[in-house]
Amino acid sequence: MKTQRAWIGVVLGALWLGQAPAAAAVEPGDLERAKASFKAGANAYAAGDYLAAIQALEAAYALTPRPAIAFSLAQAERKQYAVQRERPHLERAVELFQAYLQQEPNGARNNDARLALAELRPQLGASPGEAAPKPQARPTRLMIVTETPGASISLDGGAPSSSPLIREVTPGKHFARVRAPGYSDFEREVTAVAGELILSEVRLVESPTSLFVYAPAGSEIYVDGVYIAEGGPVVTVPLSSGRHQLSVGKPGKRLVRRDVRLRRGQTTTEYVTLETTNQRKLSEGLFIGSGAALGVGIVLSAFAIRSENKAEEFLRERREWYLPGDVTSYRAAIAERNRFRTAAAIHFAGATSAFVAGLFLRELDRPITPAAPARSRDPNGDNARLAPRWGLAPVAPSGDLGASFSLQF
Repeated sequence: MKTQRAWIGVVLGALWLGQAPAAAAVEPGDLERAKASFKAGANAYAAGDYLAAIQALEAAYALTPRPAIAFSLAQAERKQYAVQRERPHLERAVELFQAYLQQEPNGARNNDARLALAELRPQLGASPGEAAPKPQARPTRLMIVTETPGASISLDGGAPSSSPLIREVTPGKHFARVRAPGYSDFEREVTAVAGELILSEVRLVESPTSLFVYAPAGSEIYVDGVYIAEGGPVVTVPLSSGRHQLSVGKPGKRLVRRDVRLRRGQTTTEYVTLETTNQRKLSEGLFIGSGAALGVGIVLSAFAIRSENKAEEFLRERREWYLPGDVTSYRAAIAERNRFRTAAAIHFAGATSAFVAGLFLRELDRPITPAAPARSRDPNGDNARLAPRWGLAPVAPSGDLGASFSLQF
């Protein structure tokens, strides 16, 4: 199929980019018919049906007698002569190669034409005289072509065939069906015209292919770097067949990336579970430590208040005289109060610092998504501009010690 398409592209370029003008002005309608006939002839030539190619190329040459068409038609006549050894094809090939050389003295295929004539002219002179065959009506043919790999084509319910399908038919309407694995069936009614080869090109549409994603609620689902939807019980993503990258992320969870291969007409299901990041574990540990430090600070504050009350009780007594041990107890209570106050203040400061650090880590613990979310569209159909998004994390994306910075715009 690739060789066939390449050959068709070459000859079409030679036809419509040839420098030699047509003998006469060509009507737009005739030009379009000539293009269609030439393309049909090119497909038939690539398929090895030289009689069909001759029929189509003759129709194109009659509409637009350009040198490039003459050369292509001469090649088809030459190939057909090699198959059946019928003199009229030999004579026609020689005639067309000579016409090409006369019309294109400096043509790109002049050497090929001269070599062909050097091969064919001796055969023409050595061939015994043959009675000219009786003119026959041109056969009516249909050609159905598709580039879809693995396609089969059937005409009027007949046996399926590969592309291109070329059949001699009766003039009138016929029914064609084209099928290929992973593509929707295509049915078309084509009309055959008496004495002509009609080309009908078919382009099949892929069967629907879907990706089902089961992801935790609140997560973000990306496919090929484009935001698709928020996770939940099940998310259906219609995609084309082939290889895609699925990414699922959620704050506090490790980003999951998977390569998914979808086949035409089939569905694929992916179950995604997310693991907690080291950053989130660290932030939760800081919250726990903050709560513990706060609790210890409250206990120490209670001890400090008890020591303060003990010292104030000594001052409220207002004795006329004090024993040395009473003064020592007072001073000990004051020192104990100061120690508890200092320790409580340290724990309160530690609790505050741990809480702020944990909150900082928690808020910045967001997955580094593969791309910005899908752009919304305005009423006019243009993409809306997104505000830049950034993120800073004191740990690497893998969860190890390090740092990472992300910017999306």
